Amino acid sequence: MIIDSHTHLIPPDVIKNWSHYIKKDATFAELFRRNSKTSTAEQLIEAMKREDIAVSVVLGMGWTDSSLNKYVNDYLLESYQKYPDKIVPVTGIVPTSGNQGIYEAERCLSEGSRGFGEIHAYSQSNILIDSDLMDPYTVMLEERDYPLIVHGSEPVGHQYRGKGNTGPTALESFVEKFPNVKIILAHWGAGLPFYELMPEISSTFANVFYDSAA
Repeated sequence: MIIDSHTHLIPPDVIKNWSHYIKKDATFAELFRRNSKTSTAEQLIEAMKREDIAVSVVLGMGWTDSSLNKYVNDYLLESYQKYPDKIVPVTGIVPTSGNQGIYEAERCLSEGSRGFGEIHAYSQSNILIDSDLMDPYTVMLEERDYPLIVHGSEPVGHQYRGKGNTGPTALESFVEKFPNVKIILAHWGAGLPFYELMPEISSTFANVFYDSAA
């Protein structure tokens, strides 16, 4: 069985209204352009058939705007309801939005979300360094044994849209703060698997997993 653990879905009208959303959301402005390639649920299902993929995990984004976050979360959860055997939803969070963000996270869990992410700390006010902001979300995840997916930025090479600056040091510090939470570091975790050759890193990272998304 092949499982794709890192995919994204965007409601079709969001890209059509690109000029509106680049003004509304910092992460959207960083990641997307008018001609950016995105996928709807139906396009994802077709691609899964072609590539013989049994299940796809669909992730939210590190949106900065609460209304966009909720809109995309709704789309992920609706897609899961439509394709419950094919799609596993992991919904986005906006920890800087106070109680509104906490209520949205609770709602998503009640409707089938299996975790939170993908966190894009570089555009979400570097929320990984503020444990007070993250505490309510990590408690929810720890209670359910669900993961938090965090975008990792490789510390070398050229810059590109969406790379960010969440490198190994920032990720290590975050993992140390929440040792009991399952954390998936996306994009090979900025190269951290290699640093797990050091005993102190491998022991600290006992609850850390990686995805190999490009």
